[in-house]
Amino acid sequence: IHIGTGNEINKFEYILDGRTLKIYSLDKLISLLNEKEIEDLIIDMEKGNRIDENLIRRHLNFIEKYSLPVSEEIKFLSKNKTIQEFIKFIDNGEYKPYIPASEIKGAVRTAILYKVLKDNWDNLKNTILKGKKINGELKFELKEKSTKTLENTIFFFKYSNTYIDIMKVFNVCDAYPEGDINLILKELSIFNSKRLKGKTEYAECLPKDITFNSEIEINKGLLGKYKNYPYKNYVLDWKKCCYEYANDLIEMEKDYWKNKNSNIYDFLEELKVRNTEEEPLTRLGRYTGKLSHTILVVLREKIKDLDKNLLNYKEVFPKTRRITTRNELLGWVRLENFTEKNKNEVKSFSKEELKKLLSKKFKVR
Repeated sequence: IHIGTGNEINKFEYILDGRTLKIYSLDKLISLLNEKEIEDLIIDMEKGNRIDENLIRRHLNFIEKYSLPVSEEIKFLSKNKTIQEFIKFIDNGEYKPYIPASEIKGAVRTAILYKVLKDNWDNLKNTILKGKKINGELKFELKEKSTKTLENTIFFFKYSNTYIDIMKVFNVCDAYPEGDINLILKELSIFNSKRLKGKTEYAECLPKDITFNSEIEINKGLLGKYKNYPYKNYVLDWKKCCYEYANDLIEMEKDYWKNKNSNIYDFLEELKVRNTEEEPLTRLGRYTGKLSHTILVVLREKIKDLDKNLLNYKEVFPKTRRITTRNELLGWVRLENFTEKNKNEVKSFSKEELKKLLSKKFKVR
């Protein structure tokens, strides 16, 4: 997963140590130098040269921020002149990565939007499509700002004298990892047809198979006040919305990769098995593609011969995908319900076992 801030780490802010990048503070380095060293450093930077490694290593213990392992697929790193910079993962200001609540909430929002449109297609399709007859056949075109218009229709409603965004009933916390984790540098390329092409990018990414803790709750008291909101059941069944959206997205991605990359296709098959209504999958962050953040997937089901009958099909539907050079897709996460699991664990204790367990921290009478 990569969730960026828009900031980049350039070649004047890191040094290579084996297969690990040491990210350091350039400002701190400058503050430790004498006048002559500063002058030499400025000359090197103006010429585009890297800063003298001996100078950096002399002060590294004082200026290092954090370290970043480099994934195995990035070869000959010391000779690779293409890594002028890489994209930074968002952190809490103390170099600890996290997943912002807004990212999680945005994924839930997209899933609800998708499910409402899918179930209420006949009533809502004119919000996003305009039809025209060409040679006697009805063709469709996706309207400009169609998603924004649809969002306003589904999520905003009038309550008293103001317009309310129903997503305000969701309370979502930033997600932090269990314990300390190291990000990893990944090499990302565009996949088109049967090959990688285009500019390669480098980004700090979360490694796979790690756990983050967050909370997603609905303020049911607040939701209960909005009696005139027509899509309340979708909000309450947000996990089912995520499940169905992920399921349909996986199917569409399987169609794309079926004859292109068997490893990715098999990975998508595994994802589908792990996606459940109680613990659905969702997709977060950058490099996940247009389909993962929009309602375009529903058009495939609702418009027959989509590529022929959607006039701006080529403009709307992406033909490329972004993957790592190790054939990995980014962004897939599973929303596991630890609250329910913890409840089940407590219920599994006998009365005597529970007394012994509680007596370690509390007095039990």
